[in-house]
Amino acid sequence: MTEVNPESVPVTKPLDPSKKVKDPRRVEAGKRLAKISQQAKAAKKLKAEENLKAEVRDECMTEGSGWISVERLCVVLGLGIGLGSLYLAWKNLHDKKNPAKDEIIDENNDDVKKDSQKEPVVDLFD
Repeated sequence: MTEVNPESVPVTKPLDPSKKVKDPRRVEAGKRLAKISQQAKAAKKLKAEENLKAEVRDECMTEGSGWISVERLCVVLGLGIGLGSLYLAWKNLHDKKNPAKDEIIDENNDDVKKDSQKEPVVDLFD
């Protein structure tokens, strides 16, 4: 093995970090780059949001061109069921107020004897 001479090994770390002096031009340039980078990111994000909104708007407009869609089908079925139930409820209420007359009475029928005196009906449970 060869012996390594400590004087010939290059030093990668300075021995005293407190003596390191920053170049003010490089610091200023770094700050400018950071500011430009932040502005570019903000502009890129804003542009992406606007493009997304435009894409969604265009997609909605083109999607609405078809006559049948799931949403429209659900709305039509819901309205049909709702109106049908309202009609049935109205019909049941209407039938309770005016009971259906199953018997057809013919006034000119001579076969039926008419009682001239009828006894009054007394309903004890009412």
